[in-house]
Amino acid sequence: MSKGVNYHGASLAIIVCGDHSDVFVHPFDKKDMVSVVADHIVLEAEELGLSSCWLTY
Repeated sequence: MSKGVNYHGASLAIIVCGDHSDVFVHPFDKKDMVSVVADHIVLEAEELGLSSCWLTY
């Protein structure tokens, strides 16, 4: 990331992208699968003892 954006000294960035016009949305909580994937990544990072920060745009 040295040639890209340096976000608070993070050594790694994981970018999760999806096409919101063509994605399955859960009817009970209105979360799309892209959000579910990002959520699982954050949960696994915590399980591994890593800090994480979920940013949205």
